[in-house]
Amino acid sequence: MLQTCNPSRTQVLLCLPDPDAATALTAFLTEYGFAVTTIWRLSELTEAVTLGSYTAVVTVTALVGPIRRLSPLPVVNVETYLDAHMLAGSIAEMAGTAARQQRFE
Repeated sequence: MLQTCNPSRTQVLLCLPDPDAATALTAFLTEYGFAVTTIWRLSELTEAVTLGSYTAVVTVTALVGPIRRLSPLPVVNVETYLDAHMLAGSIAEMAGTAARQQRFE
């Protein structure tokens, strides 16, 4: 299902097979000023690229190769950013746990 975007902002095409993840990432990208068009199936990519003027395609690792074969647009692998963010969060969490433990020792 193709959901269209606002053409006055930087347009990205979000291609994620998980509708819940797509909804969350759409909200995040929209909050940061991007106009997002969402597709859930790779079969929708060609039509979406033809209809819109996107800056990039945002997707997951498993779809990077297939998207590159079907589209000339730059591809952003969101998992790279999520992994880095999760790692940073884990480090901060470990540091906070260590600090709390020191207070009680």
